[in-house]
Amino acid sequence: MSEFYERAVQLRATIEPHYNCCASVVIPFALKAGIPEETLMRITMNFRGGMRNGGRCGAMCGGIMVLGMFGITDDETIGRYYEKLNQLHHNMLNCSELLKDYIENDIPRKPFCDGLVYEVIGIVEDILREKEVLQMIQ
Repeated sequence: MSEFYERAVQLRATIEPHYNCCASVVIPFALKAGIPEETLMRITMNFRGGMRNGGRCGAMCGGIMVLGMFGITDDETIGRYYEKLNQLHHNMLNCSELLKDYIENDIPRKPFCDGLVYEVIGIVEDILREKEVLQMIQ
């Protein structure tokens, strides 16, 4: 397990304050960029529950934030990021769709969301490694 994954596991296990999916993806990486956790909590607060309206998954939004934070903004890479998520989740990227699908399959919300956070961290790490950014921030 990577240090980012391990930190996300700690965050997701914390009851108070609640670290939503977006915060749980962003904070482990952003701390390496010197951004204070309190600032990150405010920035990511409205990304819970699919931006508070069942829209885009907060973990997936957090992944895009991390890539941008480290200067990865090219269309090809961002396209591959979404392509990977689409493949893994049957073209469902919205929180409400994801939760409905998994609840219908008797997968509880918390373990599912935790798994999605860890999955996104893995995808982001792979991209950062490929772009030779991961080595610079560890």
